[in-house]
Amino acid sequence: LVSCQRPDSCNTPPVTGPCRGYFPRYGFDSVSGQCKQFIYGGCNGNGNNFETEEDCMDQCVNSQS
Repeated sequence: LVSCQRPDSCNTPPVTGPCRGYFPRYGFDSVSGQCKQFIYGGCNGNGNNFETEEDCMDQCVNSQS
């Protein structure tokens, strides 16, 4: 039996970081089970930071099948 679980990075809240850039990104919201857009500042983020909603879905939603 093979079990696929979402990566740990998907279970942490997305982090904007202290820098002042404006980069629209997507992060997985573990409460709603959806990828949501947030603004990344450009530094000190975490793994829950995807350039596209599709990338977020592939890593954090579709990986559980």
